[in-house]
Amino acid sequence: MLTTHYTNLKHFASLTEGIVNGAMAFDNHLMQPLFQLQIGKPGSSFAFEIARKIGLPEEILNAASEKAGVKNINYDRHLKDIARDKRYWENKRQNIRQKEKQLEELIENYEKELSEAKTVRKQIITRAKDEAKLLLDDSNRIIENTVRQIKEAQAEKEKTKEIRQQLDEFKSVVKNDISPELTPSEKKIAELKHKASNIRINKPVQEKKPEIANEMPLKKGDTVRLKDTLAAGEVLEIRENMVQVETGTLRLMVPLDKIERISRSELKKTLRAETSSNLFSSELSQKRIHFNPEIDIRGVRGEEAINKVKELIDNALVVQYKNLRILHGKGNGILRQLVREYLATVDVVKSFRDEHIESGGTGITVVEMDF
Repeated sequence: MLTTHYTNLKHFASLTEGIVNGAMAFDNHLMQPLFQLQIGKPGSSFAFEIARKIGLPEEILNAASEKAGVKNINYDRHLKDIARDKRYWENKRQNIRQKEKQLEELIENYEKELSEAKTVRKQIITRAKDEAKLLLDDSNRIIENTVRQIKEAQAEKEKTKEIRQQLDEFKSVVKNDISPELTPSEKKIAELKHKASNIRINKPVQEKKPEIANEMPLKKGDTVRLKDTLAAGEVLEIRENMVQVETGTLRLMVPLDKIERISRSELKKTLRAETSSNLFSSELSQKRIHFNPEIDIRGVRGEEAINKVKELIDNALVVQYKNLRILHGKGNGILRQLVREYLATVDVVKSFRDEHIESGGTGITVVEMDF
């Protein structure tokens, strides 16, 4: 094992068989280590962020960034972005797993409740049918007895027919009572059953990439992409298990198993994205390098002080810097109150508090951004 901050050694490890990159995870928002070893990707040293946090003068940082060069700074920034995105998607995946487990438990509970409700419903219907059958048998006896009495009384034929029709209607009503309407609780059970049948666990669908005939041997002029760095380029030469690839202004000798074939359209798309990204990244990286997350507004009038705080927050949004410090001094507390009243109205401010006593206490407001 060897440790390094030297970027070229990280490149060498990603391209050389038998050597693999690793990094200790670091939270660049809270500026603290996570004490987790991650194998497979190179890490960032967070040199400029840590140096700025411990108070190293800006002129030294500026000189260091010029010596390091834009490419090295951009490389370091990309590593930080990858680490941040990886933590974000790991959290997302964990949340999806939890939601899936909750859905499975919910479906299981629904099915259990439905099974119990079906059993109860069958018992209620069976009991109701038995009671209705007894009622119907009693009604039949009453009907037959009535008819017999009519015959014995030798009533008129039409009158007998009318009475018989009324009794038939009564019998029909009794029969209908055997199949009662659903009770409110039974309706609720039916709704639960419908909901349970409609629940589907939504699992993330992996987007299918266009298949390219990787089984065909590579030849000069083929378009490829480096698996580790995702840089795209064109094959210039093939020597046994090594391939010379031209990507941008660089020519790299890369092991055959470290590249994958891509289409010509994918190469053009990647190059266009890199060109626009480089222009934006260059400007943004300069802003990040020169950004100072701390301002001193002691002795400044109220309105001017608030304008300086606004400017600090705007710049922090651009460079995505979460932790800010506003030095307003203690005094009679008026400037501190003005600043905090303004911060309470800003949506992107997650919280603010006094600095630790040993670092300034109530004379400094620490701001945490929310983005």
